[in-house]
Amino acid sequence: MESILTDSDTYHEVHDKGVVQPIYLSEDSNGNIEFDIDSIRDEFEKLIYLLEQHNEQSEFDWDNML
Repeated sequence: MESILTDSDTYHEVHDKGVVQPIYLSEDSNGNIEFDIDSIRDEFEKLIYLLEQHNEQSEFDWDNML
């Protein structure tokens, strides 16, 4: 996973159990939160694209999975 994300312009982090998806938000002076859905979606789509590129270039052997 780290090699897939290393050369990308995404902000995802790799952990033992998976990848952390960034959640963008703003908070006003009253404590109200507004989520930046478009930025969240853009980051997720970048990750999906990288994973698709990896799969297309992979020589994964479905007959010999662990």
